[in-house]
Amino acid sequence: MCDISECFIWLNGTAWTGLSAVATFLAVLVALFLPGYQEYKQNQNIVALIEKELEENYSRLVKTENWKDQTINGQSISALSQKFAIAEHISLKIWSEYKYKLAVYSSEEYEKFNAPNDVLDRILDSRKDYLAGIEPEKTRASMEIEKKIDSFLCKCKEVRKLS
Repeated sequence: MCDISECFIWLNGTAWTGLSAVATFLAVLVALFLPGYQEYKQNQNIVALIEKELEENYSRLVKTENWKDQTINGQSISALSQKFAIAEHISLKIWSEYKYKLAVYSSEEYEKFNAPNDVLDRILDSRKDYLAGIEPEKTRASMEIEKKIDSFLCKCKEVRKLS
């Protein structure tokens, strides 16, 4: 046992020096690895957000397949009008905001999500072209939109298989 004049909480000077060395070592470890861990978690959260947005857009477009027999006041709704109704609710905000961070973090993840989101972006552009165009262009744009929606649904299925 230590004499009261030589010890504090039953530890002598050598024990306190050892404890301070261990505490300093742990503080340095935390200072070195915490920023990397936080960046890793932030990037994983970005991937999760983009996956969620893609899944929501996918489910919105799949809903249109269930609307084929719907009518408004007894008149059937064209498939293109149904697609446009849903296309108004397609959101690319998260993808637009985080795609460059994702590209820096992981080019594989970026490529995985770029293909379907690029198709969605082209669907929205085609919709704008359709609404602004004249009749022959509208027919061409409507056929392109149908192809792009089918392409998007296929690419989403591929992304789901990769996840």
